[in-house]
Amino acid sequence: MAKRVRIKDIAEKAGVSKGTVDRVIHNRGNVAPEVRERVQAVMDELKYRPNIIASTLASNKKWKIATLLPDPSEDWFWAQPQQGIEQAIAAVGDYGMTVDVYHFPDKNAAAFAKTGAQILKKKYDAILLAPLYFKEAHHFLNQCVL
Repeated sequence: MAKRVRIKDIAEKAGVSKGTVDRVIHNRGNVAPEVRERVQAVMDELKYRPNIIASTLASNKKWKIATLLPDPSEDWFWAQPQQGIEQAIAAVGDYGMTVDVYHFPDKNAAAFAKTGAQILKKKYDAILLAPLYFKEAHHFLNQCVL
């Protein structure tokens, strides 16, 4: 497993403080253009990628996610995506994320729309869905736009 690049590593290599690197990463200003370019070059060279889990923990934000899939008990095809969702829930549960799973009867566009309407009554940060029914999915997604 490759060693994760830290802000400290970038700062040392660029010859700047960790605070300067943080300002460059988060585009907070107060950094001279030539310093910003040097820090960005080091980030590119080291292939820096933000640690999403660390950012989530630091922000203390609670994320709520909904999933909308056909019932896997009615169609075995959906059992594997359901299993993946369950694994993801187990993996992110300690990081302030909750995932609510919604199912609708397979081959039932009206049930998809009805379950989607239930989801829209609640506040979610993200929704994962299987858009099996174009018209109903299009209507649902249009209602999700902020």
